[in-house]
Amino acid sequence: MTATSSETSSVGESPCVVAYPDVTSSKEARTIGRLKLALELVSLGFLVMTVLFVWQITQKRPAAVQNPTVDPLKAEKYLTFKTSPCPIMMEKAVPPWLLPNEAQRSLFQADIIFDAFEGVQGLVGMTGNVVYQDRVVWRKNYGLKDKNHPGYPPDQDTVFRVASITKIFTAIFVFKLLETGRIDCLDDPLEKYEPRFQVKNPFNQQKITIRPPREVPCSDSYSYSKTHLCPVNNTYVLQQLKNTELKSPPGRLPHYSNLGYALIGRILAEKFANNDYEGWVQRNIFHPLGMRNTGFDLTRMSSNKAVGYDDDGEAPLVDWDWAAPAIQAYSTTNDLYKLMTLLLGTSSTTILKRDLVQQLMKPDFMYPDGTTVFGTGWEIKDVGTYSVVTKSGFVPGYSAGFAFVPEFKLGAVVLISGREVAWSVVHSIVETLAKTMDALLLRQQLQIGLLQTTTSTLESTVLYLAGCRK
Repeated sequence: MTATSSETSSVGESPCVVAYPDVTSSKEARTIGRLKLALELVSLGFLVMTVLFVWQITQKRPAAVQNPTVDPLKAEKYLTFKTSPCPIMMEKAVPPWLLPNEAQRSLFQADIIFDAFEGVQGLVGMTGNVVYQDRVVWRKNYGLKDKNHPGYPPDQDTVFRVASITKIFTAIFVFKLLETGRIDCLDDPLEKYEPRFQVKNPFNQQKITIRPPREVPCSDSYSYSKTHLCPVNNTYVLQQLKNTELKSPPGRLPHYSNLGYALIGRILAEKFANNDYEGWVQRNIFHPLGMRNTGFDLTRMSSNKAVGYDDDGEAPLVDWDWAAPAIQAYSTTNDLYKLMTLLLGTSSTTILKRDLVQQLMKPDFMYPDGTTVFGTGWEIKDVGTYSVVTKSGFVPGYSAGFAFVPEFKLGAVVLISGREVAWSVVHSIVETLAKTMDALLLRQQLQIGLLQTTTSTLESTVLYLAGCRK
């Protein structure tokens, strides 16, 4: 193309020099003006969207009305909400494989929380760790394994009773039977697998299902001694239940029930595991995960064990016998870290298909406060952009806490002898670290989003300018 005389005088004779438009030309001036206006509008739009987003996520939700009864459909609505896109929640970046430096630096807060509980009166021994992805990124031990042997603190392989954390193993047992087709559906009536199971239901004709039966009322334990609390069998328990009446309609309200988990574990083990619940869990969960110091038989506990204490001194080592699927197990922080990686989806060992592991952790029921949620054996706290999934346990002389945030691949375990504070310690640690991860990943995602949008805008501008030149 031959340049005009005016163009030549503006850009010189060299053919390598780019010929810029003459801004004095009214047509080209209008074009430049439109581009500037478009860029200013885009920038303003980004600013408004960012301000609105920050304002939205920092608003406190109004307190829910505390009704005496709860609509069971709320759980379904909550689950639908959590599994569908929400216009006010931005998807966060995927947690990196290595713990980010900012989160690494925040681990000192776990030390502060741990240290704050060391002075609790009656607390004898405490051990804990923080798990990220497939590794332990923080650990700490405190106190004594045994008051009678000063100078010997617990370590990550010291055995403690973990009480209701046992329910996690029972839930995995049930889901494995579902995966292998031994049971058809979690919502099957329990009497399908045990015809002798009958409970009086004065409310409706609805059946109690396999989905761990919280609605079975937990009556007094069938105890013959202080160290053997449930030396009974399925036949005896089922006979007792025939005279038991439900306190609320099935599925209406959650009810914490050791009896419910013991019943589901024992009935299904009798039918599908040669009546050996403990042996099945040992072979199919503990051994594959390498949980060498975890078990049910109190006579086989490691010599590296913490002695339990209560207000009266050394607590009795209680054997829960028939109720073992609900409360019997003992373990270590190192072993429970391996269980944690299974649930986070970072373990090299596969016990359940990943979709079933995720279903195992899904919410089933939500309280009217809008944040307290129950799952299959879990207590879940919905924080808005993430959920803290917890399981705690207590038996005489011991307490245990197990908590994690699936979205962040982050969790913690705390085991204690002497006081019932393990849940408070582990929940404080995980909530504190989760806030750091939440802010970090959200900021990272905002930066990625702005970079992508800016890149797209620049590409569009270049194409537009190229079109104008033609």
